[in-house]
Amino acid sequence: MEEFEWAFLAHALKKLEKSKIFINDTAAISIEELFIQSRKLKFQEGIKLIVIDYLELIGNPNKNFTNYKNYEDAKTEYILRELKKLSRIINVPIVVLTQ
Repeated sequence: MEEFEWAFLAHALKKLEKSKIFINDTAAISIEELFIQSRKLKFQEGIKLIVIDYLELIGNPNKNFTNYKNYEDAKTEYILRELKKLSRIINVPIVVLTQ
């Protein structure tokens, strides 16, 4: 790397060190629990962004999708609707990564 790139990286790392980053690595967290924790962090810590890495790992919601032709599609649609609702309630953007 060039010297100016090292300086840029050092500056970025200093900013990152000062940032409040909360990581929840709960396996198969439910959408309901995600709602509770996100609202709590918004009002206690003032979070400004939620990033969900791997949507499919969100646990089964307390909803029955057995009547749907494609269980996974129905579950994903439900979770995405709930995340959109959460985003509006706490006024925080949510970035969702999926495969």
